Amino acid sequence: MKIVIIANGDIEKGMGHIYRSLSLTDELKKYNDSIVFLTKSDDDVIRKINNHSIDVIRYKDNNDIFKKIKNIIPDVIIIDDLEIEEEFAKNIKDLCNKLVLFDNSNPSSNKYADVVVNVVISRSGLKNRKYVDEENKTLYLYGPKYLILRDEFYKAKEISKRRINKEKTKNILITFGGSDSSNLTCIVLKELLSNLNDYFINVVLGPKFPHTDKLNDILEHNIKNKIKIYKNINNMAELMKNVDLIITSPGMTMFEALFLGISVVVLYQNELQKKYYDNHLKKIFNKENTLLRESYYIDDRKLDNLHIGKGKLEIIESIRSI
Repeated sequence: MKIVIIANGDIEKGMGHIYRSLSLTDELKKYNDSIVFLTKSDDDVIRKINNHSIDVIRYKDNNDIFKKIKNIIPDVIIIDDLEIEEEFAKNIKDLCNKLVLFDNSNPSSNKYADVVVNVVISRSGLKNRKYVDEENKTLYLYGPKYLILRDEFYKAKEISKRRINKEKTKNILITFGGSDSSNLTCIVLKELLSNLNDYFINVVLGPKFPHTDKLNDILEHNIKNKIKIYKNINNMAELMKNVDLIITSPGMTMFEALFLGISVVVLYQNELQKKYYDNHLKKIFNKENTLLRESYYIDDRKLDNLHIGKGKLEIIESIRSI
């Protein structure tokens, strides 16, 4: 099959769409599909995509996307974006046999898709749902079951049968995605270092982290030498499975931690995250005032019902069946 994937990432919006699309790409490559990645992201992002051994083409605007797709003539087009315009979805659908939308929150454009996959945005919150809209024949895959995890997490899950233990917190991981535009990394790090508890702190920096000077200033005053900085992590699951608590923003890393059975404190990076996640997180998390602001802490009793990442093969089948 010939597949086009359209996704973008930058400091302002974060790298979540890129990371998920690359996880999907790795799965589709197992079937020897021909994949072309279209993005308007910068050179750093393009290099990251190139590391997955797929063709990458940069586009300028929507008109440029249409021209490039007409030259490729794909069987399937996959778009990973929050708010896909209706007219854009309609025109894209005319250029392929199957249109698949990930993460889209605009219901008017969903009707042009053959498949809609969304982990969070649904009327049922974080409950898993699979159904077909009889009017438009669109297949909807909703809920955490349809999160596409990297293979490393499934392997780590097989080895580790741990359960969440909130009372034991010694080893903490801080990670706020590819960019961390709000610099929550430094805010959380300062708060933890001011605490009397003797934590060991792991900090994972994304490729677009822009606050290195402020972080270095904190590290210079780290007299206890209990902070370890990681960049360009190749196996995040290996690092995550050995910690007691992960502090992150709502999104892929949050679900990865829950999948591995690790306690999570969730902090919003921006109003967009709060808009899309707030009502849903209230249903599975306990709300607490901690780390300078309101945050959410997982309620382990409700975790098993999420079935995180168990629908990966259903997604692949829905994409490849024409």
